[in-house]
Amino acid sequence: MGATLSVVASAIEFIRVNAKPQPTLESVTEAVHMSPFHLQRVFSEWVGMSPKRFLLATISAIELRLQRPRRSDSGRQRNPLYLV
Repeated sequence: MGATLSVVASAIEFIRVNAKPQPTLESVTEAVHMSPFHLQRVFSEWVGMSPKRFLLATISAIELRLQRPRRSDSGRQRNPLYLV
């Protein structure tokens, strides 16, 4: 169980780091040393979505972050509880 979780975590990291070139399932499986069928099954079981859906969700999150206008520090309220 721990080894499978470690492989899934490695696959997630590989997908996040390589999201821009959109890695194929085969490239992810090569990176984590698991067959495509097995990775698809255990990834979906642990993450709740396929590696491809996870990749698309990651790309969408990156695009949303890039589209969001940044506020300058001068525009922030001086609230001691405001941490970010």
